[in-house]
Amino acid sequence: PPKVELLGPNWTMREGERLNLTCVIKAGLPTPHLSWYKDETLLVDEESTNLIVEELTEKDDGQYKCEARNSGGAVNATKNVTVDGKFREVLVFSP
Repeated sequence: PPKVELLGPNWTMREGERLNLTCVIKAGLPTPHLSWYKDETLLVDEESTNLIVEELTEKDDGQYKCEARNSGGAVNATKNVTVDGKFREVLVFSP
């Protein structure tokens, strides 16, 4: 059966930031097929080990899951993503 690990941020993200999640396949023969979910809704059903959200919004807040499946079975790894507030660039002017 497959074994996977989901890598990504372990902190609160801000709106406008880029989210990059990586599903690392640690074991599994034949090579597992990957699927990506957000709050149990299928996002991407392909072989990509990365899921990227270019500019986060509050609607991207939730639980993300990568699922690896082959003839040996299916396993998944999850990560909770929290999106907080609007990203604000702070400009500092000096005289």
